[in-house]
Amino acid sequence: MRIGITDRDTEFFNRFGNAMTGRYKDVEILSFPTLKAAKTAADESLLDLLLIDGKTCINHSASIPASCKVAVLTDEKGANSDYSLPAVCRYQSVEEWYTVLCGFCRQSEEALAVRGGAGELPQDLQGTVCLFISGADGDCALSAAAAFCRFLSEKGLSRLATLEPCFESGEAIWRAAEPLIKRSELVSLCLFDWNNDKVVIPVLNAGQVVLVTDGRKESNEKISKLLHDLPRITGQTKAEILEKTALLYNGFSPQSGELLKNDEVSKLGGLDCERNKKAAFEKLVIRCMRK
Repeated sequence: MRIGITDRDTEFFNRFGNAMTGRYKDVEILSFPTLKAAKTAADESLLDLLLIDGKTCINHSASIPASCKVAVLTDEKGANSDYSLPAVCRYQSVEEWYTVLCGFCRQSEEALAVRGGAGELPQDLQGTVCLFISGADGDCALSAAAAFCRFLSEKGLSRLATLEPCFESGEAIWRAAEPLIKRSELVSLCLFDWNNDKVVIPVLNAGQVVLVTDGRKESNEKISKLLHDLPRITGQTKAEILEKTALLYNGFSPQSGELLKNDEVSKLGGLDCERNKKAAFEKLVIRCMRK
């Protein structure tokens, strides 16, 4: 559960943050100087709950996405909010606060699955194949696939597999993946030496397809060509391909790379820093659950 706070009382924030994160490993507390900064985090699905100081102007709280719950901090238990938002007393025991946070955040199954919750595996994620296809060199996709497995492992999933197949055909690739699929919660299947014929069966059977580019011209051109060819070579519609396909940047350099000029494919973001990596992989988990 990722909790944002817009409260200038640094003493409360420090005590609250240390107490909650010291006792509960599934809680993360983030401080924001303004409501605008908190809204940016909520827009990027980085918050489950936003706690707003009752003395702070909250006229813009209505623009915060519904995926992020919002509540007003008060100084007394049982006090009502002067706004059309639930009120929460800041002065509670750690156990009481944890119950409050669970009440807000765990109404969302997607949020619980992404954050890890109690460490239980979302049933919708079992046996999923996430296919990483590289537009650059092999390490670009392979390191992304391995990092995704590490991310899921930290969230409590234990049966994960990464496969980097070097086979002559798509049928051979899938035969190698099937035993892992039966024993794993999620399989990261990585393709970096591929052609149109080899990619068809993995794309058709994968729950999610991640196109990985480093932003260089030749990498983006390879990804663009594949996006153009996939409906024709798989027999699926463009809409069906785009529904299960997303773009991920890995090893992107502003000096040598540029963003792919395609507004149709979903963007996960980049792996250039830990915060961006978390945001990208949290989006990918939600997409995998829709397989």
